[in-house]
Amino acid sequence: MSHETLFALNVTMEMLALAIALVLLVGMAHGATLKKRRLLIAAICLHAFATACSLAAMAIDGHPGSAARVVLEVTRLAANVLDVFTSVAIMLYVYSDASAEPIRDPRANNITRALFVLNGMNVLACVTNPLTGLYYHYDANNTFVPSGAGFVYDAFFLLQAIGMIPVVVRLKGKHGLVTTARLVLCGLLTMAGIVLGARFHIVTLVSFSVSLVLVLLAVGVQTQLEGDLAEARADAAESRMRLLSGQIHPHFIFNSLSAIKGLVGEDPDLAERTIQDFSDYLRSHLDEMSSSRLVPFEEEMGHVRHYVSLEMADMSCPMEVSYDLGVTDFLIPPLTVQPLVENAIRHGIRTHEKGGSVLVSTKRAGGGIQIVVRDEGLGMSSVTERQHHRRKVGTENVRERIERQCNGTLNVLSGPKGTTATITLPESEAL
Repeated sequence: MSHETLFALNVTMEMLALAIALVLLVGMAHGATLKKRRLLIAAICLHAFATACSLAAMAIDGHPGSAARVVLEVTRLAANVLDVFTSVAIMLYVYSDASAEPIRDPRANNITRALFVLNGMNVLACVTNPLTGLYYHYDANNTFVPSGAGFVYDAFFLLQAIGMIPVVVRLKGKHGLVTTARLVLCGLLTMAGIVLGARFHIVTLVSFSVSLVLVLLAVGVQTQLEGDLAEARADAAESRMRLLSGQIHPHFIFNSLSAIKGLVGEDPDLAERTIQDFSDYLRSHLDEMSSSRLVPFEEEMGHVRHYVSLEMADMSCPMEVSYDLGVTDFLIPPLTVQPLVENAIRHGIRTHEKGGSVLVSTKRAGGGIQIVVRDEGLGMSSVTERQHHRRKVGTENVRERIERQCNGTLNVLSGPKGTTATITLPESEAL
């Protein structure tokens, strides 16, 4: 193969390596990736600078003059040193990815310590090359001439690629076989680039193989981030559901205990029965109260009736709760109708000195299922700021649970003649 052909191939390989590095930088420098994978970003940046310096040296190769000679020496030296730093950044990233732990003291690992020493020796050899000519020199025409010991430069990278394989296998950590295989493949790609490059005298094949390694690592990062994001979203949704349930349950329990307290002095027998009812309710439904699963509507109405029976024990304000359940064969998040009934009683009819009535109704309408809780209170005009805040919290909790768990909606309309809360569920929730 002629010198011109080899030179063209080397330039092509280096341009491909630079293009890949720039594409990776654009793809990686967004959002959480930049924060979580700084080592990989650093490796890509170093690789891009190294290939740019190498291309600059190739562009000036063969140009006469002392100025060109200085530029050649500087750019080639920078390319070689940056390549070493790139390999160090990749090594650190692979080490951290394999161990699934932050890098605190890589020197604690004998193999990693040896790899650091090798890279330090390689940098020293690169820096002193203009004086020793160990790896290469430039002839009188400023043409690049590899030395007979040039293989030593590649040998450092080859030893590093081989040395990282046992590190990866031993420190595969929580990511298991897939990550181990991916990282071992990175080492094999590097070794293939070095061996094939030496065999066919295409020295920049090493740079191209490093680009492929960076692509493989970047794909692994993206896959891991997507998995972490999906897991985080699922955990956040579950935590949110439990938080919302937790905000409702203490309120209901507090109100129930307050009603029982009012009966103790007035009607001990009724208070005893009410305590028994409340105890049975807690025993049979406590697990369900902390669940985020959907429950049959009739089961939710059991919660409503238990709550109403406890409120009815307080005779200080006359009230009536009626039901018009045209449809009951559907699912609903637990404790969503009960808070609306609680609002209707506590912040609706109890604000009216003559009491009033609450109606709970269900029907099919508009291709969905509607649940309506209507009271005859005085609307928002009679509610205190504190009551308004508590009512708003309960309503927003119900709205978010309905939206998240079954893609439904909650609309609340309040006026001088009372408040109407309407839950609309898709027909898909029907049993």
